[in-house]
Amino acid sequence: MARYLIVIFFLISVGHGCDLVSTSSSIHLSCPKGVPKNTVYYKSSPERMVIAFSKPLHLEKSFLNDKKLVLKNIKGKDYLVNYDLTKTNIKKDKKHLIFHNQKAVQSCQWHKKQHKPFTVVIDPGHGGHDPGITYSNLKEKDIALQFSKLLALELHKKSIPIVTKLTRNKDQFIPLADRPWFAIKHHADLFLSIHVDGSDNQTARGLSIFTLAERGATSKVALRLARKENTVFSRPTSNIIENFERDIGYYQSHKIGNSLIDRLKQSVSLHTNQLESANFIVLKSLKIPSCLIELGFISNEKDRQLFKKPLYQKFLAAEISSEIANYFEHNRFQYFYDCHLKPPRLSVTVKKGDTLSKISREHHLSVEQLMRMNLLTSSNLQIGQSVYIK
Repeated sequence: MARYLIVIFFLISVGHGCDLVSTSSSIHLSCPKGVPKNTVYYKSSPERMVIAFSKPLHLEKSFLNDKKLVLKNIKGKDYLVNYDLTKTNIKKDKKHLIFHNQKAVQSCQWHKKQHKPFTVVIDPGHGGHDPGITYSNLKEKDIALQFSKLLALELHKKSIPIVTKLTRNKDQFIPLADRPWFAIKHHADLFLSIHVDGSDNQTARGLSIFTLAERGATSKVALRLARKENTVFSRPTSNIIENFERDIGYYQSHKIGNSLIDRLKQSVSLHTNQLESANFIVLKSLKIPSCLIELGFISNEKDRQLFKKPLYQKFLAAEISSEIANYFEHNRFQYFYDCHLKPPRLSVTVKKGDTLSKISREHHLSVEQLMRMNLLTSSNLQIGQSVYIK
């Protein structure tokens, strides 16, 4: 009797050398002593995937109830032929070989990180053969460059780390369309274009701040100024510039522009106490916050005197830099959209309350299939245990 039992046990052990489970979404081969070395290749007429094993699997053919899956033994080697070419994604480990139809999917989510240092691109208007507006020996290009350098120095003094880049550091001509590309190249967080205004009305004076208009100019003053600043533009902007997504830039530009107006109107003569907008080419390609600042009117005697006063220029640069630092302080965190390929879910981790019966129902499998796929000898599960579901 004992000998009979030993023989029966031996037959069962050999018969279950490896186990094969085929479901609607996967073919799962599990071998307690390790999956034999194998090679996967494809053949045509008909289209099929062939898995050639280095030694027999000792599978029972009665387990192969999938009409699209055939086990062949040729010269002592097993060949598994799969005619279901939806199940061709492969997952391997020591004891498991899985062919499944689950592809890696793209997973995207927002992440938040501290953004430092911030980069401010300062664009002194005009330059070279383009002097801008002139009055006697005063030239817009010189006033803009001098103030831009002062502003950069003041920004460097702030506790929040700020890097400044000037589109020009000397008297040189830079095409209008190249200036925003300079900001893009340096990954700017803020773009400021510095200019001086002028008018036939010599009583007109004061500082103005402008942003890019989403539609038309907000006033005749803004329209006139945009036409003046756009006159040196000699070639059309590219479709890339025209089609940049600028929604966030519009909002943030208005936010920082209005905060600058609110701060400066307490201590500086403004032309108008509100933010103006027009279709400025120099601001057009940017989806980052961007403003155009007119420091005053070169045609006005009082403003001309202020252009010549270093203390006033330094004070103005300090006020503007302080508001920029405040803006960055409130926008210290940067949000970015991160995407990566998420591997297919072929297993689950056992949690408190999980049973084989519950897992099988949730994933449309039988308890027997789960046990065979996972080489389980009992239905007992441990919290944290990994259970294949494909």
